[in-house]
Amino acid sequence: MQQSNAAIAHDVESSLKSISAPAQISFGSRDVVTSTRFAKPLKDKIRGSELVIFEGCSHAPIYENVEEFNQKTMAFLKRHSG
Repeated sequence: MQQSNAAIAHDVESSLKSISAPAQISFGSRDVVTSTRFAKPLKDKIRGSELVIFEGCSHAPIYENVEEFNQKTMAFLKRHSG
């Protein structure tokens, strides 16, 4: 219960605008923990970020759709490697 309360109280929204590194924001379309309703506001606050919504996945697309997650994440990393 304490961990849940700490997670709910933790707010970094004001810090998002200071992120300057390339950022991929990943959501599952069926996530009930962090609903996709948070996706656009998050993307809007992190300059230059890219949003990927994995259809049919819930909270862990990295495990639920390994192939697509790896493909999209590797493509993102390749676009932003120096």
